[in-house]
Amino acid sequence: MKIENLYTSAACNRTSNAVDWNVSLNIIAFGNYNSVSLARDQGGSWQIFRTLCGHQGKVCALKWVKGSCENTFSLVSASDDGTMILWTFRNLEDIPISTVLDSGKKCGISNVDALIDQTGQLTIVGGLKDSFVEVWKKQNDVVDLRETLNLGKSFCLAVRITEFLTGGSNMLLVGTSENKINLYVDSIDDEKNFFQLKKTLVGHVDWIRGIDTAIDGKEIVIATSSQDNYIRLWRVSDFQAPLVNGIEEGSSNIEKLKFLHNANTFQVVLESVLKGHEGWVCSVQLGRNSQGSLQLLSASIDKSVVIWTQSNGLWLEDVRLGDLGGNQMGFLTGQFGKDCNSVLTHNYQGCLQMWRKNSDDQNWSVTCTFGGHFGAVRDIAWEPLGEYLLSVSADQTTRIHGQWKHDNFTTWHEIARPQIHGYDLQAIAPLSRFKFVSAAEEKIIRCFQAPTSFGKNFQAICQPCVDDELQNLLSSNVAGVTISALGLSAQAPDTEAVVKVDEDLQSPPTDEYLKQNSLWVEFQKLYGHGYDVYALAVSPDGKILASSCKANNSEHAKVILWDTNTWHPMQDLHAHQLTVTQIRFSPDNLKVLLVSRDRRFSVFEKLPTDPGKFTCTAISDKTNGIHTRIIWCCGWSHDSKVFATGSRDGKLVIWEKTNCDNGSLGLYNTTALHTFKDDSITALDFAGHFVMEKLFVAVGFESGKITLCSLANNLEVLHSIDNSNAHSLTVKSLRFRPGKNLQLASCGDDYLVRIFNIEAFL
Repeated sequence: MKIENLYTSAACNRTSNAVDWNVSLNIIAFGNYNSVSLARDQGGSWQIFRTLCGHQGKVCALKWVKGSCENTFSLVSASDDGTMILWTFRNLEDIPISTVLDSGKKCGISNVDALIDQTGQLTIVGGLKDSFVEVWKKQNDVVDLRETLNLGKSFCLAVRITEFLTGGSNMLLVGTSENKINLYVDSIDDEKNFFQLKKTLVGHVDWIRGIDTAIDGKEIVIATSSQDNYIRLWRVSDFQAPLVNGIEEGSSNIEKLKFLHNANTFQVVLESVLKGHEGWVCSVQLGRNSQGSLQLLSASIDKSVVIWTQSNGLWLEDVRLGDLGGNQMGFLTGQFGKDCNSVLTHNYQGCLQMWRKNSDDQNWSVTCTFGGHFGAVRDIAWEPLGEYLLSVSADQTTRIHGQWKHDNFTTWHEIARPQIHGYDLQAIAPLSRFKFVSAAEEKIIRCFQAPTSFGKNFQAICQPCVDDELQNLLSSNVAGVTISALGLSAQAPDTEAVVKVDEDLQSPPTDEYLKQNSLWVEFQKLYGHGYDVYALAVSPDGKILASSCKANNSEHAKVILWDTNTWHPMQDLHAHQLTVTQIRFSPDNLKVLLVSRDRRFSVFEKLPTDPGKFTCTAISDKTNGIHTRIIWCCGWSHDSKVFATGSRDGKLVIWEKTNCDNGSLGLYNTTALHTFKDDSITALDFAGHFVMEKLFVAVGFESGKITLCSLANNLEVLHSIDNSNAHSLTVKSLRFRPGKNLQLASCGDDYLVRIFNIEAFL
């Protein structure tokens, strides 16, 4: 069996240090929750191709190791779990060697940097979320903690290590919460080679957020940024005392700082103070363009990224990039590409965007956007024809993922963000090709339909099947939607106030477009539950919506059936005492399956005399239910003959209707049982057709792994997808894509949405 990852959607964590671009390899590494994702350019589209799992806490910082090491390249990541991991690659296709650096302090690490100096020694620096900075060095293939720098009452907010002006020495810069930058240099004369504090750079009046360095001839340029909205540029060089009428002029503490190192005198000169942002300047980076001129890139929470160019000794604003409008926070990171002709930006919502300079007019434009949810992804669902995937998350957004067919490539991207909500979203179910219902941590169910603008862009980007539904959408008169002042619901505008889309898209939209122009119309709200809605399901013919809410008694544990034509309640299904965790209609449209936190499941079937009503034909109890813990998930086979239940106790049970009466279970009996030891089952789904003449089922676990099984006379485990290729935290939902191809979508608490292509061989 061959498993190929077609698509991984992931947002970058909300720290300035959580992303780094290796320009020479053209690989972007970024932290997504407790994993590290690697992305590369594939036919003009950036795609995640590998996920590195090893941390237990959120990844706060990572850096590609600067300097060269023969035949290898390395990456260092740091986490809230108090560890750093050195990932060493021989090539991009093989699994890297991981070395865990753990000092035992159990304190989160917020900053990291690494350098291989001229002597070939690797030094790794980690700034802890307290008053300490750890320095690790590699010698004889062993990485040891060499020293710990104590910052006293201040916290480490930024670190940068670079080679110093004298051979064999390195310079370490530490930005602190006392608004200062500590400058350390290690001494080659000291046997222990410890870093010594040489000077403290002062001038900023708020916390330091960014530090970068560059070699400029015989000088080192230092750029620092702060929450005071300012950028400061410093130069470190050999000391040269200015002369006034032949007399040495003294220097102030800010304008010029002298220090000794290895019997030589050096100076730090404040070169410039730049004011170009109206908010915190979260990151700065120095780079050189194709002409060799030094340039500076700054990113701010004010939603702007600025490129500064040095001209005649002055630093001037050259280019300003960023988003316009909206009420969300701005950029956490900006990084230069090759020759400073491209820029990678990372915004507060975790989206990564690539900006490139146009060769013809010197203007800049967004060429690629990739990212994903920045909260746990709680549910996914395919559009009925399988042409796009819907996902909802604790980040309070609903997103649509579709295929972009361009040139000779087919790549997946986020193509719309139809809902931006004020509550964490919990469940989603499609009503038709261009309508869906969603539920959040509130008592309301919301119904949405696509505007005309989505239909046009969907047709241009994904080249879908054109049927009556799409034709009707394209001919409708709602081009877009407006969003309320609180940003909690999207509504169809008045006739005179229809939102016009400037132009139809021919490629995946930018993050700015997704946030402002891709909302869907909210056309209905459903009230009826007493607590937060938890699960949704729509019948295969789209005529019935079933919903459940959080419950601790039988009254609220009911499932409400809604008529999707009138939006009136049809029937309440009473069978459970606690929250119904999942609802599934059978593909033949005749049965509905419920599973609950009360460790029981139930089956309701349509009455032959009244097709609009369901009656309970099977319900488990303590004697025949098999499950001893919460039942999290369930699913029907494509032929509606069997169903499966999966629970916290690790039991996957297959049930089938027979001629043998089984008490409260009616005619349903167990045909297969498999217990997965030491893991809880949290998601499952059956494929939409037979695979190798057998039923095919995917099972997701609390550990994040996914297992593929076949079912004939018994259950056979065929393949397991490990954490690095599946999820690092709980799998929340699995859905096979409608159609002939065997493709599986998954989502989890690790913020990831994945799509797999599965090839089964006889």
